[in-house]
Amino acid sequence: MIDACVNDCALFWKEHESLQSCPVCNESRWVDKDTKGMKVARKVLRYFPLTPRLWRLYSSRHTAKDMIWHSTGRSEDGTMRHPVDGSSWQDFDRKYPNFAMEPRNHMAVILTTYNLPPWLCMRESTFMLTLLIPGPKSPGKDMDIYLRPLVDELKHLWHSGVCTKDATTNEFFTMKAALLWTINDFPARSSLSGWNGQGYMACPTCNEDTPSMRLKHNLNVMHIEKNVCDSLLGTLLVNEKTKDTPNTRNDLQKLNIRPTQWLKQSGSKFLSPHPKYSFKSDDRKLFCEVIKNVKLPDGFGSNISKRVTDNNSNITGLKSHDCHILMQRLIPIGVRGLLTKDTSTPMVDLCMFFKQLCSRTLSVEDMRKAKDDILTILCKLEMIYPPAFFDIMVHLLVHLPDEAIAGGPVAFRWMYPFERYMKKLKKYVRNPTRPEGCIAEGYVLEEAVTFCSMYLQDVQTKFNRPDRNEDVVVKKCKFWVFESKCRPASTTKIKYLSTIEKSKLEWFVLENCAEVREYMK
Repeated sequence: MIDACVNDCALFWKEHESLQSCPVCNESRWVDKDTKGMKVARKVLRYFPLTPRLWRLYSSRHTAKDMIWHSTGRSEDGTMRHPVDGSSWQDFDRKYPNFAMEPRNHMAVILTTYNLPPWLCMRESTFMLTLLIPGPKSPGKDMDIYLRPLVDELKHLWHSGVCTKDATTNEFFTMKAALLWTINDFPARSSLSGWNGQGYMACPTCNEDTPSMRLKHNLNVMHIEKNVCDSLLGTLLVNEKTKDTPNTRNDLQKLNIRPTQWLKQSGSKFLSPHPKYSFKSDDRKLFCEVIKNVKLPDGFGSNISKRVTDNNSNITGLKSHDCHILMQRLIPIGVRGLLTKDTSTPMVDLCMFFKQLCSRTLSVEDMRKAKDDILTILCKLEMIYPPAFFDIMVHLLVHLPDEAIAGGPVAFRWMYPFERYMKKLKKYVRNPTRPEGCIAEGYVLEEAVTFCSMYLQDVQTKFNRPDRNEDVVVKKCKFWVFESKCRPASTTKIKYLSTIEKSKLEWFVLENCAEVREYMK
């Protein structure tokens, strides 16, 4: 644990370890500086060193073999399946060949290890919590103060490294580590990079003065997709998140475009003509009813029907993954049938752009084509939507294909697994007055138990626990058509068949049972 200034000015660490007050604001380090007993710090940073945990990954026979997957499992057919297949990793290898020659050197993104194969590197069991920054408020632009211990350790791992034993080969080597990029939402990106994410110069990628040598801060597709979905769906349903407001109509009049959409004065009131990009009242209810009756596969998503209001006229309280499903699966179906073709086609193309971008595997050529396609899609949308629709989140869509080419599949660079992990950490809190202590204690216990469970064979652990929908092995029946390929999801219920149902079942058996087919001839 490292004491911190109550105003986030400095850490009482290394050269400031013996100070009793902050060297910047002169605030006292202690809650009661005059106490005769043990002094209690006003603010404490909990730091979990990274080096011992990286060392442990190579020292265990269960994980050491997977730590060089990034060197042995690279794609050879041009398909990007892992961040190692992206241009950023390849550029790093060319720039630092001595680092790249040792496949056991480590690429870290604060909490996850990219050396591991795709099916392991984004699992909770491989995440590494390094910092617990004290609250109750975010440090904002003072984030760098709390990152100093981690930065210093990463510098040491980069320049000097640590002597480590590889359990696979039983050899000693000098393990080094490099920070490849950061994963965060757009506001947090501003805090980390120092680039203001608001105003006309909000896009850091378009900034001409950005130096070429800088740490890559990923654009988080999860939050971009949610914000675009909120704008698109809000405008379709004309709810509180709509981009079609009276001010928007006034903008059209000031720009002297689309006069049919200008506000019309009727006595003392101003009326807004119905736009072609929003549902009419009956269509809005029909769309909401469809969403309310949607049945998703188990584990595919949350129960979106609960987001539909009682009068079937609005959809509220959507989470990020709800928007993910709506954008890629449900909105395209709704707009095709309820809007005109010239209006719905660009919306469907936008949804398909997200679906292609979020694929588990990507092709460089497909992403280059997607970059051209998104420009065309946005131009078509500009002919439909008012200028207020095109905020910074819509603009960032232009850069997402380039990000995918540089970093590989989106699934390794978005916030979904980390958001779920943060929810898990919050569940460790048992004492609301000491949340950081509860999280630290629960995390250390969880990490120790997880590591030890790899060596347990006769008990169920998170490494050998069957999946929720894993099918059990069933006894093979005499006829192929009756072979069960799955296990029942609920208790057995007896159903009496009607004559028509019985006839259909008999037809199905006769048509699909190979054993009786020869007799039918």
